[in-house]
Amino acid sequence: MPNKSIGEAVGKTSNFCRNFESVTFKSIRKVLPDSVIEGVCGQAGYTYRLRRISPILTVLHMIVAAIWPEDSFVASWQLLWASFAANFTSKAGRSPSRGTVCKARKRFPLKAWNNIVTWLSEQGQAHSEKLDKCEN
Repeated sequence: MPNKSIGEAVGKTSNFCRNFESVTFKSIRKVLPDSVIEGVCGQAGYTYRLRRISPILTVLHMIVAAIWPEDSFVASWQLLWASFAANFTSKAGRSPSRGTVCKARKRFPLKAWNNIVTWLSEQGQAHSEKLDKCEN
């Protein structure tokens, strides 16, 4: 995965990302693994600095927003943060700002989203082909 780590705060940021990602929507991540998100970023030529809101968290945030479309992006972020803060109580109340979350979504390239959709479509097609061949 092509990424760039800039500055001395990488250790703190790296731990934060790893901790946040570890508790976030494991059921979704079984269908769309982290390795796929990282792979599509690479295919799209997306290089990024190690930040508090990683590409993996950005994608999970957008999926949560799509699952509950009647709620806002802010509400879906609050859901992610509540899950994280429940597991890491020292971080409760210290959520990144709405602007930071918005900037993370803005940085994620459309080509990477297209690659995610393509990958998920291929997985769905492969799964449905297995079901089509079941004997009655």
